[in-house]
Amino acid sequence: MAMTTPRPAVEAPAAKCTPACEMDHMLDPADAAFARLAVEHPECCSTAADYPGWTCGGAS
Repeated sequence: MAMTTPRPAVEAPAAKCTPACEMDHMLDPADAAFARLAVEHPECCSTAADYPGWTCGGAS
C-alpha cells in the first residue's frame, strides 16, 4: 500500500473574507444577467428623486 502525505487544506481565494450571501451571488447563474440590467436599462433604476426625504438608517 502506497503512503501519501496529506496536503494542507487551502481555502479558495474568494472565500477567505467573502460572506456566504456574496458567495451565493457569485455562484448564481442569473446573477450576471441581473447585474447587466442597470447598464442595459438605466431608465428602470431608482434615483434619489424617487425617494424624497429618505435618509440612510431612517434618521431625519
